[in-house]
Amino acid sequence: MEMIFIIKWLLGTLFGIIGAVLLSQKTKYSKYGYIFFTISSLSWCYIGYLSDDMALVTMNMIFLLINCNGIWNWIVKRDE
Repeated sequence: MEMIFIIKWLLGTLFGIIGAVLLSQKTKYSKYGYIFFTISSLSWCYIGYLSDDMALVTMNMIFLLINCNGIWNWIVKRDE
């Protein structure tokens, strides 16, 4: 299977969906949705870079910062 296909569909799309589902639930595992969203954003940044789609890169860089903030507030800081 082609690596670009794996990055787009497994890491980008599927991990984004898993992240959304986790965050939408009210469970002790909801906070881990940010980790899935972070991996998804990194994947889409890479795909955008390879395809010279700077709008995709820009949007996902902003999402990446938001997701890192979520990880900090809901996983790192909360578990202190």
